[in-house]
Amino acid sequence: MPQTEIFLQLKDGFFDQDGAVGAGSKAFIQAWLEKLAEWVKLNQPLKA
Repeated sequence: MPQTEIFLQLKDGFFDQDGAVGAGSKAFIQAWLEKLAEWVKLNQPLKA
């Protein structure tokens, strides 16, 4: 994961009627965060 950033485009459906992040957007963000967390774990310096 050479780029540790995400681009979010605010368009119809990003937020639900209550103003929370919509289900599709939430799933996309969650998947990306899980991939980032795994990448961080794999790239931590080895402990001496």
